[in-house]
Amino acid sequence: MSHEHFIVVVGGIHYSTNHLTLTKYKGSVLAEIFEHAPRPGYECKYLTDRDAHLFGHVLRYLKEGSKGLPSPDTFTKYQELSAEAKYFGLPSMERDIAEAMPDWCIVELNVGGTHFTTTKGTLCGYQGSVLWQLFNPAGSVVTAAEYARRNPGLLQKYYNSKGITEVGMPVAKALRYVTDKEGQLVIDRDGEMFGHILTVLRTGWIDCPKEQRGRLWREAEFYGLHPMVVIVLPGYQGRQIKL
Repeated sequence: MSHEHFIVVVGGIHYSTNHLTLTKYKGSVLAEIFEHAPRPGYECKYLTDRDAHLFGHVLRYLKEGSKGLPSPDTFTKYQELSAEAKYFGLPSMERDIAEAMPDWCIVELNVGGTHFTTTKGTLCGYQGSVLWQLFNPAGSVVTAAEYARRNPGLLQKYYNSKGITEVGMPVAKALRYVTDKEGQLVIDRDGEMFGHILTVLRTGWIDCPKEQRGRLWREAEFYGLHPMVVIVLPGYQGRQIKL
């Protein structure tokens, strides 16, 4: 059956492909539908409400993997394509899209129920942060201890003053690339403080009331934004951050 052809109808457009392609990713929507397809030529009409053009890219990904993703020279709807990948149960495609999209691509986020719109380039503004690693899964998150060794100064002195050695310094952990049904990147953290974090990533300047700096400290630690952690240290008077 692996080379027998089947028809998938999406948005009124008929796509012809084989059983092996449709069932390549076990557990995906298409694999579940076609795993026990009754006969060659079976028409799938479960998908008529999806975007026909984007489905062509999904099908190409099933055939070729990440090499089948569209080129940024001719394609801009990466977040919409990521939403289709989520619908069809293809988490590996979601991750590959995140890595392949160019820096100018718009990214929509849902952080703690608050919605943000920015670009991939802004989110990846600090190499080695948790946000950067979301779009660079082959990379590693830089720990506080690593940053302190490379940049001896306030951060190391602060932890030392609290009796915290390198072993006890916080370790920012990589996040899973998770999207909601609208294709928005979901991060279950403090949405209000994320607005301040975006401002820093965009401009290098912080404008956060002193009474909220404890909350901002925790979020900066969580995202592995070590230069930002330094600037919200108790007693530090600076407002500009060099990322």
